[in-house]
Amino acid sequence: MTDVIDPLAPPVTLRLTRTRGKPQLACHARWVPITIDGLEYMDRAELATYLGVEQDTISAWASRGTMPKPTRYVGRSPLWLVSEIDAWKAERPGKGWRGR
Repeated sequence: MTDVIDPLAPPVTLRLTRTRGKPQLACHARWVPITIDGLEYMDRAELATYLGVEQDTISAWASRGTMPKPTRYVGRSPLWLVSEIDAWKAERPGKGWRGR
């Protein structure tokens, strides 16, 4: 029997991590952009995956105004343009205290 892979399913990476000394299986999905009118957008979950942070961090940055404002909304869900996020990410300082 051959496994059938759904081409629309997002690619997922599984890895073993340790939390408080206990092994856990972590699932890390790569982001897949949403295309509307030929432009690529990311929602909050995809943006968090893309930047390697939690969704709560995205919410905090958005409420503080330290990241670009959402370009579009679908219902109540904010969407950010991939090109704007890439430009913002390129000009951000590095990780750590004062950009070190």
